[in-house]
Amino acid sequence: MCRLRNSDEGHSNMLGRCPLSNQRTCRATPPEMEFCKVRGTEITLLIEYGTRVMQSAMDQVISRATAKVRRQIAVHGDRCLEDSELPFQSSSDSLLLQAEPSPEKCITWGVLDSVLDGIRQCAYEQGKYNLMRSIVISGSRGGIGFVALTLASPPVSYG
Repeated sequence: MCRLRNSDEGHSNMLGRCPLSNQRTCRATPPEMEFCKVRGTEITLLIEYGTRVMQSAMDQVISRATAKVRRQIAVHGDRCLEDSELPFQSSSDSLLLQAEPSPEKCITWGVLDSVLDGIRQCAYEQGKYNLMRSIVISGSRGGIGFVALTLASPPVSYG
């Protein structure tokens, strides 16, 4: 959660809003968030980690998402995700990964592939198998989107 402080009033982050609460003013980088520069790209993730999850569940959802993204790139090339493809979603039995662009921005399949590489790099390599929310920053374009790894909704049971 983004925390407001008196000294931060009037300032906003690179998206113009607090990344997690969507308020106009907030700390540029909330203390519980971490920067992750994705190797070999212009992509940086600003990640807030949540509750720890099973490594196998996180591996499964990231692997499924990566396969889906790379299949799209192979078939259609690297292009912006269309409205009908948003939000991008991939799930496992227990986790849901979602990505969507910031207003008036676009996320390409290639950027999404880099984001997934960044999650592997920044979470897996540091043993952070956690739920997370992230802002996607792309070089000079600034904040271009959001990614979240959350618990999947439990299946509905009709008694």
